[in-house]
Amino acid sequence: MRPFTIRDAVPDDAAAVLEYLKELAEEPEDPLKLEIYTTNTGAIRLYERLSFVHEGCRRHSIRHGGKYIDTYTMVLLLDEAPTA
Repeated sequence: MRPFTIRDAVPDDAAAVLEYLKELAEEPEDPLKLEIYTTNTGAIRLYERLSFVHEGCRRHSIRHGGKYIDTYTMVLLLDEAPTA
């Protein structure tokens, strides 16, 4: 599995982003998991609109610019995902 950033998904439409993420799954029933900086509120809202749920918080998980940053783990179970 390769790292994915939202910039990899060219479409502006949230439904198109969700379809792109589904294509990345190795198996149709595989859950989609992601980690996101807790400070990235815009992306968090986007993923929540796509039905991702918070699975946990990793404290000081990344060191960036001399500071530690917390990340959220979010998950989407594809069998529970909304259809476009």
